[in-house]
Amino acid sequence: YEFAKGVESGYESIAALKDKVREDIRKHKEADARIKHEEGVVEELVGRATVEVSPMLVDREAQHILEDEEDTLKRQRVTVDQYLAAVGRSQDEHQEEARKEAMDRIVRVYALNKVAELEGITATDAEVDEEIDRLVEGSGGQEKRMHRNLNEPDSRASLANVLARRKAIERLTAIAKG
Repeated sequence: YEFAKGVESGYESIAALKDKVREDIRKHKEADARIKHEEGVVEELVGRATVEVSPMLVDREAQHILEDEEDTLKRQRVTVDQYLAAVGRSQDEHQEEARKEAMDRIVRVYALNKVAELEGITATDAEVDEEIDRLVEGSGGQEKRMHRNLNEPDSRASLANVLARRKAIERLTAIAKG
């Protein structure tokens, strides 16, 4: 009983704590299943998409992927060479993998944007405002700066596109379920 009271916000009994844990596990399983289903639907869409992509666009996106990865590794105090040695991959293999990921991203974004366009799916200003508030929440004293930056016209447009793609995924998932 004392243990249950000392956990998180406190529970009246071990049974109440067990119920909460069961409910959390159920919610996580449902979320995992939903995400897996969404990913499958999007993969089906991407597999059917026919897109001609400029090699320069793929190279630029691959470079962004590699730069983001390098930044992440630097924060972990690991060099790219150390990472490649750890995963047993050559620089050429790594760059080719980045090109493949870049192509996948480009086709995915294009296909989802096309679904949004064909279905008339857009994000409202209110939805963009809500997303900005969600992103700014808990940014550790950077709220005003982040809010100002995210309210720039280019940032708002980018967020609107992300939200429209999310809605397109939801629409595709609903269609797939019947």
